Amino acid sequence: MSGDAAAIADELLASIIGVVNLWLAGKCLVVLGEFIASAPLTPLLKPGGGIRPIDVGTVRRRLVSKVAAFSVEKDMSSYLSDYQFGVGVPAGGEIILHAVNHLLEMQGHSDKMSMLLIDFSNAFHMVSRSQLIKEVLLRFPGISRSVEFCYLRPAKLYYDHYILSSALGVQQGDPLGPLLFALTLHPLVKIIASQCKLDLHAWYLDDDTIIGDTLEVAKDLSIIETEGPCRGLHFNNTKKEVFWPSIDHRSTADGVFPADIDRPSNGVKLLGGPMSLDLNFISDMMLSRVNKTVLLLNAIKKLKDPQSEMLLLRNCTGVSRLYFAMRTTNPAALQPATDLFDYHLLKYLRLLITGDGAGFGSLQHRLATLPIKDGGLGIYTMADTSSYCYLASQSQTTSVQKVILGNSFSTDKYSAYQFALQRFIQCNRVKHAQDYLLVVPVSGLNQCLGPRQFRVVLCYRLGIPLFVENGLCASCSKSMDIFGDHGLHCAKDIGPKFRHDIVRDIIADICYKAGVPARKEVSLGFLTDDDKDLKLADIFVLNWEN
Repeated sequence: MSGDAAAIADELLASIIGVVNLWLAGKCLVVLGEFIASAPLTPLLKPGGGIRPIDVGTVRRRLVSKVAAFSVEKDMSSYLSDYQFGVGVPAGGEIILHAVNHLLEMQGHSDKMSMLLIDFSNAFHMVSRSQLIKEVLLRFPGISRSVEFCYLRPAKLYYDHYILSSALGVQQGDPLGPLLFALTLHPLVKIIASQCKLDLHAWYLDDDTIIGDTLEVAKDLSIIETEGPCRGLHFNNTKKEVFWPSIDHRSTADGVFPADIDRPSNGVKLLGGPMSLDLNFISDMMLSRVNKTVLLLNAIKKLKDPQSEMLLLRNCTGVSRLYFAMRTTNPAALQPATDLFDYHLLKYLRLLITGDGAGFGSLQHRLATLPIKDGGLGIYTMADTSSYCYLASQSQTTSVQKVILGNSFSTDKYSAYQFALQRFIQCNRVKHAQDYLLVVPVSGLNQCLGPRQFRVVLCYRLGIPLFVENGLCASCSKSMDIFGDHGLHCAKDIGPKFRHDIVRDIIADICYKAGVPARKEVSLGFLTDDDKDLKLADIFVLNWEN
Protein backbone atom coordinates (compact mmCIF):
# COMPACT_ATOMS: atom_id res chain seq x y z
CA MET A 1 0.00 0.00 0.00
CA SER A 2 3.05 2.28 0.03
CA GLY A 3 6.52 2.58 -1.44
CA ASP A 4 6.80 1.10 -4.93
CA ALA A 5 3.20 -0.14 -4.74
CA ALA A 6 1.78 3.32 -3.99
CA ALA A 7 0.85 3.85 -7.65
CA ILE A 8 -1.77 1.10 -7.50
CA ALA A 9 -2.73 1.48 -3.82
CA ASP A 10 -6.06 3.23 -4.52
CA GLU A 11 -7.12 0.61 -7.04
CA LEU A 12 -6.11 -2.23 -4.71
CA LEU A 13 -7.87 -0.66 -1.75
CA ALA A 14 -11.07 -0.20 -3.74
CA SER A 15 -10.93 -3.84 -4.77
CA ILE A 16 -10.48 -5.02 -1.16
CA ILE A 17 -13.36 -2.80 0.00
CA GLY A 18 -15.57 -4.29 -2.71
CA VAL A 19 -14.86 -7.86 -1.55
CA VAL A 20 -15.46 -7.00 2.11
CA ASN A 21 -18.77 -5.26 1.35
CA LEU A 22 -19.85 -8.14 -0.87
CA TRP A 23 -19.40 -10.54 2.04
CA LEU A 24 -20.99 -8.28 4.66
CA ALA A 25 -24.01 -7.78 2.43
CA GLY A 26 -24.41 -11.55 2.02
CA LYS A 27 -24.27 -11.37 -1.78
CA CYS A 28 -21.82 -14.22 -2.26
CA LEU A 29 -23.15 -17.51 -3.63
CA VAL A 30 -24.38 -19.51 -0.65
CA VAL A 31 -22.69 -22.66 -1.91
CA LEU A 32 -19.28 -21.00 -1.46
CA GLY A 33 -19.79 -20.62 2.30
CA GLU A 34 -18.50 -24.05 3.26
CA PHE A 35 -15.29 -23.45 1.29
CA ILE A 36 -14.63 -19.86 2.35
CA ALA A 37 -15.23 -20.84 5.99
CA SER A 38 -12.91 -23.83 5.64
CA ALA A 39 -9.54 -23.88 7.37
CA PRO A 40 -6.52 -26.06 8.09
CA LEU A 41 -6.77 -27.62 11.55
CA THR A 42 -3.97 -27.43 14.13
CA PRO A 43 -4.55 -29.68 17.16
CA LEU A 44 -2.73 -28.37 20.24
CA LEU A 45 -2.32 -30.48 23.37
CA LYS A 46 -3.91 -29.00 26.49
CA PRO A 47 -1.72 -28.93 29.62
CA GLY A 48 -4.23 -31.07 31.53
CA GLY A 49 -4.84 -33.51 28.69
CA GLY A 50 -7.12 -33.42 25.68
CA ILE A 51 -6.85 -31.42 22.46
CA ARG A 52 -7.56 -27.79 21.61
CA PRO A 53 -8.28 -27.63 17.85
CA ILE A 54 -7.28 -24.30 16.30
CA ASP A 55 -8.66 -23.56 12.84
CA VAL A 56 -7.30 -20.39 11.26
CA GLY A 57 -9.13 -19.38 8.09
CA THR A 58 -7.90 -17.44 5.08
CA VAL A 59 -6.71 -13.85 5.19
CA ARG A 60 -9.91 -12.69 3.44
CA ARG A 61 -12.14 -14.46 5.94
CA ARG A 62 -10.23 -12.98 8.87
CA LEU A 63 -10.27 -9.49 7.33
CA VAL A 64 -14.06 -9.54 6.91
CA SER A 65 -14.49 -10.81 10.49
CA LYS A 66 -12.28 -8.03 11.86
CA VAL A 67 -14.21 -5.38 9.95
CA ALA A 68 -17.49 -6.86 11.22
CA ALA A 69 -16.21 -6.90 14.81
CA PHE A 70 -15.04 -3.29 14.54
CA SER A 71 -18.41 -2.18 13.19
CA VAL A 72 -20.30 -3.48 16.26
CA GLU A 73 -17.65 -2.67 18.86
CA LYS A 74 -19.55 0.08 20.70
CA ASP A 75 -22.90 -1.72 20.74
CA MET A 76 -21.18 -4.93 21.82
CA SER A 77 -19.48 -3.23 24.77
CA SER A 78 -22.78 -1.69 25.86
CA TYR A 79 -24.60 -5.03 25.72
CA LEU A 80 -21.98 -7.31 27.28
CA SER A 81 -19.86 -5.18 29.58
CA ASP A 82 -21.77 -5.55 32.87
CA TYR A 83 -20.94 -9.25 33.18
CA GLN A 84 -18.75 -10.38 30.23
CA PHE A 85 -15.11 -9.21 30.35
CA GLY A 86 -13.55 -11.52 27.78
CA VAL A 87 -14.65 -9.52 24.70
CA GLY A 88 -13.79 -5.90 23.98
CA VAL A 89 -12.58 -5.16 27.52
CA PRO A 90 -8.83 -4.42 27.83
CA ALA A 91 -7.17 -6.42 30.62
CA GLY A 92 -10.44 -8.21 31.34
CA GLY A 93 -8.75 -11.09 33.18
CA GLU A 94 -6.83 -8.69 35.41
CA ILE A 95 -10.03 -6.82 36.24
CA ILE A 96 -11.74 -9.98 37.47
CA LEU A 97 -8.71 -11.11 39.48
CA HIS A 98 -8.38 -7.75 41.24
CA ALA A 99 -12.12 -7.66 42.00
CA VAL A 100 -12.09 -11.17 43.46
CA ASN A 101 -8.97 -10.44 45.52
CA HIS A 102 -10.61 -7.27 46.80
CA LEU A 103 -13.75 -9.16 47.87
CA LEU A 104 -11.74 -11.99 49.44
CA GLU A 105 -9.79 -9.59 51.59
CA MET A 106 -12.85 -7.57 52.58
CA GLN A 107 -15.26 -10.46 53.27
CA GLY A 108 -13.10 -13.57 53.49
CA HIS A 109 -13.97 -13.91 57.19
CA SER A 110 -17.68 -14.38 56.45
CA ASP A 111 -18.96 -17.95 56.99
CA LYS A 112 -22.09 -17.40 54.87
CA MET A 113 -20.42 -17.01 51.46
CA SER A 114 -19.03 -19.21 48.71
CA MET A 115 -17.15 -18.71 45.47
CA LEU A 116 -18.06 -20.92 42.52
CA LEU A 117 -15.76 -21.41 39.53
CA ILE A 118 -17.10 -23.22 36.49
CA ASP A 119 -15.93 -23.96 32.96
CA PHE A 120 -17.76 -25.52 30.02
CA SER A 121 -16.50 -28.56 28.16
CA ASN A 122 -15.05 -27.68 24.73
CA ALA A 123 -17.34 -24.65 24.82
CA PHE A 124 -16.28 -22.85 21.63
CA HIS A 125 -16.68 -25.95 19.49
CA MET A 126 -19.95 -27.15 21.07
CA VAL A 127 -22.04 -23.96 21.31
CA SER A 128 -25.28 -24.14 19.31
CA ARG A 129 -25.05 -22.47 15.90
CA SER A 130 -28.82 -22.03 15.65
CA GLN A 131 -28.80 -20.06 18.92
CA LEU A 132 -25.72 -18.18 17.72
CA ILE A 133 -27.36 -17.05 14.47
CA LYS A 134 -30.57 -16.17 16.33
CA GLU A 135 -28.68 -13.87 18.74
CA VAL A 136 -26.72 -12.19 15.95
CA LEU A 137 -29.94 -11.46 14.02
CA LEU A 138 -31.50 -10.01 17.16
CA ARG A 139 -28.58 -7.95 18.47
CA PHE A 140 -26.35 -7.13 15.49
CA PRO A 141 -28.33 -7.54 12.25
CA GLY A 142 -25.71 -5.52 10.34
CA ILE A 143 -23.27 -8.46 10.41
CA SER A 144 -25.84 -11.28 10.37
CA ARG A 145 -25.53 -12.04 6.64
CA SER A 146 -21.79 -12.49 6.88
CA VAL A 147 -22.16 -14.73 9.95
CA GLU A 148 -24.85 -16.83 8.27
CA PHE A 149 -22.67 -17.17 5.18
CA CYS A 150 -19.87 -18.75 7.25
CA TYR A 151 -21.85 -20.63 9.92
CA LEU A 152 -25.22 -21.63 8.45
CA ARG A 153 -23.72 -24.69 6.76
CA PRO A 154 -20.96 -27.07 7.87
CA ALA A 155 -17.46 -25.96 6.90
CA LYS A 156 -14.54 -28.15 5.87
CA LEU A 157 -11.56 -28.56 8.19
CA TYR A 158 -8.35 -30.08 6.86
CA TYR A 159 -5.95 -32.12 8.97
CA ASP A 160 -3.24 -34.19 7.31
CA HIS A 161 -5.11 -36.19 4.64
CA TYR A 162 -8.43 -36.04 6.51
CA ILE A 163 -11.36 -33.71 5.73
CA LEU A 164 -13.61 -33.05 8.72
CA SER A 165 -17.01 -31.39 8.82
CA SER A 166 -17.43 -28.48 11.25
CA ALA A 167 -21.14 -28.24 12.10
CA LEU A 168 -21.05 -27.03 15.71
CA GLY A 169 -19.65 -24.05 17.53
CA VAL A 170 -17.43 -21.20 16.42
CA GLN A 171 -13.97 -21.50 14.94
CA GLN A 172 -11.23 -20.54 17.39
CA GLY A 173 -9.24 -18.89 14.61
CA ASP A 174 -12.15 -16.61 13.65
CA PRO A 175 -11.67 -13.03 14.97
CA LEU A 176 -15.46 -12.92 15.46
CA GLY A 177 -15.42 -16.19 17.42
CA PRO A 178 -15.21 -14.76 20.97
CA LEU A 179 -18.00 -12.24 20.25
CA LEU A 180 -20.27 -14.90 18.71
CA PHE A 181 -19.71 -17.21 21.67
CA ALA A 182 -20.37 -14.43 24.18
CA LEU A 183 -23.58 -13.47 22.36
CA THR A 184 -24.88 -17.04 22.53
CA LEU A 185 -24.01 -17.28 26.24
CA HIS A 186 -25.34 -13.87 27.29
CA PRO A 187 -29.08 -14.69 27.57
CA LEU A 188 -28.09 -17.31 30.16
CA VAL A 189 -25.94 -14.72 31.95
CA LYS A 190 -28.92 -12.31 32.07
CA ILE A 191 -31.18 -15.01 33.53
CA ILE A 192 -28.68 -15.61 36.35
CA ALA A 193 -28.36 -11.88 37.01
CA SER A 194 -32.14 -11.46 37.25
CA GLN A 195 -32.79 -14.49 39.48
CA CYS A 196 -29.75 -14.52 41.81
CA LYS A 197 -28.59 -11.88 44.26
CA LEU A 198 -24.80 -12.04 44.05
CA ASP A 199 -21.84 -10.01 45.31
CA LEU A 200 -19.80 -10.76 42.20
CA HIS A 201 -20.88 -12.20 38.86
CA ALA A 202 -18.19 -12.04 36.17
CA TRP A 203 -17.44 -14.05 33.03
CA TYR A 204 -14.27 -14.31 30.97
CA LEU A 205 -15.72 -15.98 27.87
CA ASP A 206 -16.72 -19.44 29.19
CA ASP A 207 -15.06 -19.08 32.62
CA ASP A 208 -17.62 -18.04 35.24
CA THR A 209 -16.78 -16.59 38.67
CA ILE A 210 -19.65 -16.28 41.14
CA ILE A 211 -19.41 -14.98 44.72
CA GLY A 212 -22.28 -14.45 47.11
CA ASP A 213 -24.43 -16.08 49.75
CA THR A 214 -23.91 -19.85 49.50
CA LEU A 215 -27.53 -20.65 48.67
CA GLU A 216 -27.65 -17.99 45.94
CA VAL A 217 -24.46 -19.40 44.43
CA ALA A 218 -25.97 -22.91 44.46
CA LYS A 219 -29.05 -21.50 42.73
CA ASP A 220 -26.80 -20.10 39.99
CA LEU A 221 -25.30 -23.54 39.41
CA SER A 222 -28.77 -25.06 39.07
CA ILE A 223 -29.80 -22.45 36.46
CA ILE A 224 -26.74 -23.17 34.33
CA GLU A 225 -27.35 -26.94 34.53
CA THR A 226 -30.93 -26.41 33.35
CA GLU A 227 -30.50 -23.70 30.72
CA GLY A 228 -27.01 -24.43 29.38
CA PRO A 229 -27.50 -27.65 27.33
CA CYS A 230 -30.07 -26.10 24.97
CA ARG A 231 -27.34 -23.63 23.98
CA GLY A 232 -24.76 -26.38 23.53
CA LEU A 233 -23.09 -25.56 26.86
CA HIS A 234 -22.21 -28.50 29.10
CA PHE A 235 -20.20 -28.46 32.32
CA ASN A 236 -16.61 -29.60 32.41
CA ASN A 237 -16.97 -31.67 35.59
CA THR A 238 -13.24 -31.53 36.30
CA LYS A 239 -13.37 -27.73 36.51
CA LYS A 240 -16.19 -27.07 38.97
CA GLU A 241 -14.87 -25.71 42.27
CA VAL A 242 -16.38 -24.21 45.42
CA PHE A 243 -14.08 -22.23 47.70
CA TRP A 244 -14.13 -19.65 50.46
CA PRO A 245 -11.55 -19.03 53.22
CA SER A 246 -14.21 -19.43 55.95
CA ILE A 247 -16.26 -22.53 55.14
CA ASP A 248 -20.04 -22.23 55.19
CA HIS A 249 -21.35 -25.54 56.58
CA ARG A 250 -24.51 -25.12 54.50
CA SER A 251 -22.37 -25.71 51.40
CA THR A 252 -21.77 -29.34 52.46
CA ALA A 253 -25.46 -30.14 53.01
CA ASP A 254 -27.13 -32.63 50.66
CA GLY A 255 -28.48 -31.09 47.48
CA VAL A 256 -26.76 -27.72 47.77
CA PHE A 257 -23.77 -28.55 45.55
CA PRO A 258 -23.03 -31.78 43.65
CA ALA A 259 -21.30 -34.40 45.76
CA ASP A 260 -18.36 -34.66 43.32
CA ILE A 261 -17.63 -30.93 43.15
CA ASP A 262 -14.03 -30.00 44.01
CA ARG A 263 -13.61 -28.20 47.36
CA PRO A 264 -10.05 -26.83 47.72
CA SER A 265 -9.28 -25.64 51.22
CA ASN A 266 -6.39 -23.17 50.78
CA GLY A 267 -7.08 -21.47 47.46
CA VAL A 268 -7.83 -21.86 43.76
CA LYS A 269 -6.35 -20.88 40.41
CA LEU A 270 -8.57 -18.36 38.63
CA LEU A 271 -7.82 -17.27 35.03
CA GLY A 272 -4.21 -18.31 35.49
CA GLY A 273 -3.71 -16.44 38.79
CA PRO A 274 -3.64 -17.69 42.40
CA MET A 275 -6.68 -16.77 44.47
CA SER A 276 -6.28 -17.12 48.24
CA LEU A 277 -5.65 -15.36 51.53
CA ASP A 278 -2.96 -17.96 52.28
CA LEU A 279 0.35 -16.39 51.18
CA ASN A 280 2.06 -19.81 51.26
CA PHE A 281 -0.48 -21.17 48.73
CA ILE A 282 0.21 -18.23 46.41
CA SER A 283 3.97 -18.52 46.86
CA ASP A 284 3.99 -22.27 46.10
CA MET A 285 1.99 -21.75 42.89
CA MET A 286 4.37 -19.02 41.74
CA LEU A 287 7.45 -21.12 42.56
CA SER A 288 6.02 -23.94 40.45
CA ARG A 289 5.55 -21.52 37.55
CA VAL A 290 9.11 -20.21 37.88
CA ASN A 291 10.52 -23.76 37.92
CA LYS A 292 8.78 -24.48 34.59
CA THR A 293 10.32 -21.34 33.11
CA VAL A 294 13.78 -22.34 34.36
CA LEU A 295 13.45 -25.72 32.60
CA LEU A 296 12.64 -23.93 29.35
CA LEU A 297 15.58 -21.54 29.81
CA ASN A 298 17.88 -24.54 30.03
CA ALA A 299 16.35 -25.99 26.86
CA ILE A 300 16.77 -22.92 24.63
CA LYS A 301 20.42 -22.53 25.65
CA LYS A 302 21.15 -25.44 23.33
CA LEU A 303 20.43 -23.30 20.25
CA LYS A 304 23.63 -21.26 20.73
CA ASP A 305 22.06 -18.46 18.67
CA PRO A 306 21.57 -15.41 20.94
CA GLN A 307 19.16 -13.59 18.60
CA SER A 308 16.79 -16.56 18.38
CA GLU A 309 17.27 -17.37 22.07
CA MET A 310 16.27 -13.83 23.07
CA LEU A 311 13.11 -14.04 20.97
CA LEU A 312 12.14 -17.39 22.50
CA LEU A 313 13.02 -16.16 25.99
CA ARG A 314 10.64 -13.24 25.69
CA ASN A 315 7.76 -15.12 24.07
CA CYS A 316 7.90 -18.87 24.69
CA THR A 317 9.26 -19.59 28.16
CA GLY A 318 6.32 -18.57 30.30
CA VAL A 319 7.89 -15.21 31.17
CA SER A 320 4.74 -13.36 30.08
CA ARG A 321 2.72 -15.49 32.53
CA LEU A 322 5.09 -14.46 35.30
CA TYR A 323 4.56 -10.79 34.44
CA PHE A 324 0.79 -11.35 34.39
CA ALA A 325 1.08 -12.81 37.90
CA MET A 326 3.11 -9.79 38.99
CA ARG A 327 0.25 -7.54 37.87
CA THR A 328 -2.46 -9.50 39.70
CA THR A 329 -0.84 -11.16 42.73
CA ASN A 330 -0.24 -9.77 46.20
CA PRO A 331 3.45 -8.71 46.10
CA ALA A 332 3.88 -9.90 49.70
CA ALA A 333 3.70 -13.50 48.43
CA LEU A 334 6.07 -13.11 45.48
CA GLN A 335 9.47 -12.81 47.19
CA PRO A 336 10.62 -16.49 47.03
CA ALA A 337 9.54 -16.75 43.38
CA THR A 338 11.18 -13.45 42.40
CA ASP A 339 14.45 -14.42 44.07
CA LEU A 340 14.55 -17.76 42.24
CA PHE A 341 13.60 -16.24 38.87
CA ASP A 342 16.08 -13.37 39.16
CA TYR A 343 18.93 -15.74 40.02
CA HIS A 344 18.37 -17.94 36.96
CA LEU A 345 17.53 -15.03 34.66
CA LEU A 346 20.73 -13.12 35.48
CA LYS A 347 22.76 -16.30 35.14
CA TYR A 348 21.25 -16.96 31.72
CA LEU A 349 21.58 -13.36 30.51
CA ARG A 350 25.27 -13.42 31.44
CA LEU A 351 25.74 -16.29 29.02
CA LEU A 352 23.39 -14.83 26.38
CA ILE A 353 24.64 -11.24 26.31
CA THR A 354 28.30 -11.38 27.19
CA GLY A 355 29.11 -15.00 26.34
CA ASP A 356 30.77 -15.12 29.79
CA GLY A 357 33.12 -12.39 28.59
CA ALA A 358 34.09 -9.02 30.04
CA GLY A 359 31.51 -6.70 31.44
CA PHE A 360 29.37 -8.83 33.72
CA GLY A 361 30.37 -6.74 36.69
CA SER A 362 27.98 -3.98 35.63
CA LEU A 363 25.29 -6.29 34.22
CA GLN A 364 23.35 -6.78 37.44
CA HIS A 365 23.15 -3.05 38.01
CA ARG A 366 22.01 -2.41 34.43
CA LEU A 367 19.33 -5.13 34.48
CA ALA A 368 17.92 -3.83 37.74
CA THR A 369 17.25 -0.45 36.10
CA LEU A 370 15.82 -1.57 32.76
CA PRO A 371 12.57 0.20 31.80
CA ILE A 372 9.26 -1.51 32.48
CA LYS A 373 7.82 -1.06 29.02
CA ASP A 374 8.70 -0.28 25.40
CA GLY A 375 12.44 -0.48 25.99
CA GLY A 376 15.26 -2.51 27.45
CA LEU A 377 15.35 -6.19 26.69
CA GLY A 378 11.71 -6.72 27.50
CA ILE A 379 13.03 -9.17 30.12
CA TYR A 380 12.98 -7.67 33.60
CA THR A 381 14.02 -8.86 37.02
CA MET A 382 10.90 -9.48 39.08
CA ALA A 383 12.12 -8.20 42.44
CA ASP A 384 12.38 -4.57 41.31
CA THR A 385 9.20 -4.47 39.24
CA SER A 386 6.59 -6.65 40.96
CA SER A 387 5.22 -3.83 43.11
CA TYR A 388 5.12 -1.44 40.16
CA CYS A 389 3.23 -3.97 38.01
CA TYR A 390 0.67 -4.62 40.73
CA LEU A 391 0.05 -0.92 41.35
CA ALA A 392 -0.21 -0.15 37.63
CA SER A 393 -2.72 -2.93 37.03
CA GLN A 394 -4.78 -1.90 40.05
CA SER A 395 -4.90 1.69 38.87
CA GLN A 396 -5.79 0.81 35.28
CA THR A 397 -8.69 -1.46 36.25
CA THR A 398 -10.26 0.44 39.17
CA SER A 399 -13.23 1.85 37.23
CA VAL A 400 -14.32 -1.56 35.93
CA GLN A 401 -13.76 -3.18 39.33
CA LYS A 402 -16.39 -0.75 40.64
CA VAL A 403 -18.81 -2.03 37.96
CA ILE A 404 -18.25 -5.65 39.04
CA LEU A 405 -18.34 -5.11 42.81
CA GLY A 406 -20.94 -2.34 43.07
CA ASN A 407 -21.52 -1.42 46.71
CA SER A 408 -18.91 -3.95 47.82
CA PHE A 409 -16.13 -1.82 46.33
CA SER A 410 -14.23 0.13 48.97
CA THR A 411 -12.42 3.39 48.30
CA ASP A 412 -9.92 2.46 51.04
CA LYS A 413 -7.01 0.62 49.50
CA TYR A 414 -6.66 -2.82 51.06
CA SER A 415 -3.47 -4.32 52.51
CA ALA A 416 -2.04 -5.86 49.32
CA TYR A 417 -2.21 -2.43 47.64
CA GLN A 418 -0.60 -0.72 50.64
CA PHE A 419 2.21 -3.29 50.67
CA ALA A 420 2.90 -2.71 46.99
CA LEU A 421 2.82 1.06 47.47
CA GLN A 422 5.52 0.91 50.14
CA ARG A 423 7.86 -0.97 47.80
CA PHE A 424 7.04 1.04 44.69
CA ILE A 425 9.98 1.88 42.42
CA GLN A 426 9.51 4.43 39.64
CA CYS A 427 10.98 3.11 36.39
CA ASN A 428 11.97 4.93 33.23
CA ARG A 429 10.26 4.41 29.89
CA VAL A 430 11.94 4.82 26.56
CA LYS A 431 9.73 4.12 23.55
CA HIS A 432 10.99 1.91 20.75
CA ALA A 433 14.59 2.14 21.94
CA GLN A 434 15.31 -1.48 21.14
CA ASP A 435 12.61 -2.65 18.77
CA TYR A 436 15.26 -4.68 16.94
CA LEU A 437 14.88 -7.25 19.72
CA LEU A 438 11.35 -8.03 18.52
CA VAL A 439 12.42 -8.92 14.97
CA VAL A 440 11.96 -12.55 13.94
CA PRO A 441 15.37 -13.67 12.61
CA VAL A 442 14.61 -14.44 8.94
CA SER A 443 17.77 -14.61 6.87
CA GLY A 444 15.94 -14.04 3.56
CA LEU A 445 14.75 -10.65 4.84
CA ASN A 446 18.20 -9.71 6.13
CA GLN A 447 16.95 -9.81 9.73
CA CYS A 448 19.62 -12.10 11.20
CA LEU A 449 22.57 -11.06 13.33
CA GLY A 450 25.46 -13.39 14.04
CA PRO A 451 26.10 -14.32 17.69
CA ARG A 452 29.10 -11.97 17.94
CA GLN A 453 27.31 -8.99 16.36
CA PHE A 454 24.15 -9.52 18.43
CA ARG A 455 26.09 -9.65 21.69
CA VAL A 456 28.08 -6.54 20.76
CA VAL A 457 24.87 -4.59 20.05
CA LEU A 458 23.28 -5.72 23.31
CA CYS A 459 26.34 -4.87 25.37
CA TYR A 460 26.60 -1.44 23.73
CA ARG A 461 22.92 -0.63 24.32
CA LEU A 462 23.04 -1.81 27.94
CA GLY A 463 26.27 0.04 28.75
CA ILE A 464 28.27 -3.14 29.38
CA PRO A 465 32.02 -2.72 28.77
CA LEU A 466 33.20 -4.14 25.44
CA PHE A 467 36.94 -3.36 25.74
CA VAL A 468 39.61 -3.36 28.39
CA GLU A 469 40.70 -0.16 30.13
CA ASN A 470 43.34 1.96 28.27
CA GLY A 471 43.11 -0.11 25.09
CA LEU A 472 44.17 1.24 21.69
CA CYS A 473 42.18 1.27 18.45
CA ALA A 474 43.56 -1.23 15.91
CA SER A 475 42.82 1.20 13.02
CA CYS A 476 44.00 4.60 14.24
CA SER A 477 46.04 3.62 17.33
CA LYS A 478 44.19 6.18 19.44
CA SER A 479 42.91 5.46 22.93
CA MET A 480 39.69 3.42 23.04
CA ASP A 481 36.84 3.89 25.50
CA ILE A 482 35.66 0.69 27.20
CA PHE A 483 32.03 1.03 25.99
CA GLY A 484 32.72 1.07 22.24
CA ASP A 485 31.72 4.64 21.36
CA HIS A 486 35.04 5.21 19.55
CA GLY A 487 34.21 2.40 17.15
CA LEU A 488 31.22 4.35 15.82
CA HIS A 489 33.25 7.37 14.71
CA CYS A 490 36.81 6.19 14.07
CA ALA A 491 37.92 8.51 11.24
CA LYS A 492 40.50 6.14 9.80
CA ASP A 493 38.37 3.03 9.47
CA ILE A 494 35.11 4.78 8.53
CA GLY A 495 35.67 7.96 6.52
CA PRO A 496 33.50 11.11 6.45
CA LYS A 497 32.06 10.24 3.00
CA PHE A 498 30.90 6.86 4.22
CA ARG A 499 29.27 8.37 7.32
CA HIS A 500 27.61 11.07 5.18
CA ASP A 501 26.17 8.49 2.77
CA ILE A 502 24.96 6.28 5.61
CA VAL A 503 22.93 9.16 7.08
CA ARG A 504 21.58 10.08 3.63
CA ASP A 505 20.57 6.47 2.86
CA ILE A 506 18.88 6.00 6.24
CA ILE A 507 16.76 9.14 5.82
CA ALA A 508 15.85 8.14 2.26
CA ASP A 509 14.83 4.69 3.54
CA ILE A 510 12.67 6.27 6.24
CA CYS A 511 10.91 8.35 3.57
CA TYR A 512 10.36 5.23 1.45
CA LYS A 513 8.86 3.24 4.32
CA ALA A 514 6.65 6.15 5.37
CA GLY A 515 5.27 6.51 1.86
CA VAL A 516 6.89 9.94 1.35
CA PRO A 517 8.09 10.28 -2.28
CA ALA A 518 11.81 11.15 -2.22
CA ARG A 519 14.92 10.74 -4.38
CA LYS A 520 18.64 10.82 -3.70
CA GLU A 521 21.31 12.93 -5.45
CA VAL A 522 18.90 15.04 -7.53
CA SER A 523 20.00 17.97 -9.70
CA LEU A 524 18.24 21.23 -8.78
CA GLY A 525 19.09 22.85 -12.10
CA PHE A 526 21.99 25.02 -10.88
CA LEU A 527 24.86 24.85 -13.38
CA THR A 528 28.49 25.87 -13.38
CA ASP A 529 30.01 28.00 -16.16
CA ASP A 530 30.78 24.84 -18.13
CA ASP A 531 27.17 23.55 -17.81
CA LYS A 532 27.80 20.95 -15.11
CA ASP A 533 25.53 20.43 -12.07
CA LEU A 534 26.61 22.91 -9.42
CA LYS A 535 24.90 21.35 -6.42
CA LEU A 536 22.97 18.11 -6.01
CA ALA A 537 20.27 17.60 -3.41
CA ASP A 538 21.30 14.79 -1.07
CA ILE A 539 17.60 14.04 -0.59
CA PHE A 540 14.87 15.65 -2.69
CA VAL A 541 11.38 15.30 -1.14
CA LEU A 542 8.74 15.54 -3.85
CA ASN A 543 5.66 15.92 -1.66
CA TRP A 544 5.15 16.18 2.08
CA GLU A 545 1.41 16.72 2.54
CA ASN A 546 -0.02 15.60 5.89
